Amino acid sequence: MAPPEVTSVFGPTSESSASRLGIVAACCALTSLLIGVVVMLGWALGETALTQFFTSRSAMQPATAASAILLGASILSASARRAGLAAVIALLAAFIAAQSLAEHLLGLDFGTDLLLFPHAVGAQPVNYTFPGRMAEPTATSFLLVAVAVLLASGRGRRASLMLTGCATAVLILVTIALLSHLYAVAPLAGILSFTQVAVPTAMALGASAIGTLALRPSAGWLGLLVGSSVAATAARWLVPTVAVVPAGVGWLASRGSDVGLYPVDFRLALTTALTVILLVALAL
Repeated sequence: MAPPEVTSVFGPTSESSASRLGIVAACCALTSLLIGVVVMLGWALGETALTQFFTSRSAMQPATAASAILLGASILSASARRAGLAAVIALLAAFIAAQSLAEHLLGLDFGTDLLLFPHAVGAQPVNYTFPGRMAEPTATSFLLVAVAVLLASGRGRRASLMLTGCATAVLILVTIALLSHLYAVAPLAGILSFTQVAVPTAMALGASAIGTLALRPSAGWLGLLVGSSVAATAARWLVPTVAVVPAGVGWLASRGSDVGLYPVDFRLALTTALTVILLVALAL
């Protein structure tokens, strides 16, 4: 007898797929939690490598690490079917992100930026406008993930679509942030300050977003990837390829211009052409 199916926004999801997604949610939650713990340990020990994850760019701030720990714990609680506890922890993470976002948007200072490890945060080698404060994209992303976790216990198509939308938006922001680091984009200010989203922050947010999607197998497109259908098998092969190929081509094109093989202005044309050629080749 075939396993029972759960009705999904994007089609039916089998019970075995739901079980696999439960494991995905727990693993992603632990990833976010552990990243936060490692970064906190780095601040406590004064080890910059642990706060930047061995990069020479921006560090994950203590408040951000605390939010990653909270979201990881919240998703882990939700995956264990402790919805009440998950909601309380998610609200704490949402509060931290919301007050940071309010500081940026309203020009306020609540005095929380240097609440944790004030001396170490104030003495960072990177010149931050507001040391210890989340960047706007970071605060927005944490707020969206927290909202998505709260929606995970909701019912109905609207809650499912909103959860999927929030988590997917975070994954888009995370992708832009990671690509900004990969291509060594110069720091930007304001709402476009993706380069100020530290590598460990982006990793924790990505894990949290995927973990939130996995909380409800009926909520979105992640259920398709863990299914046993032909479409799911094809998607598991295509999605990583489509994600990695353009990023790799862009990186190679960037390195080529850096060593003087061609002008910087030629990179966009070269990247687009090579990406189209490779994706068409994969499709055939």
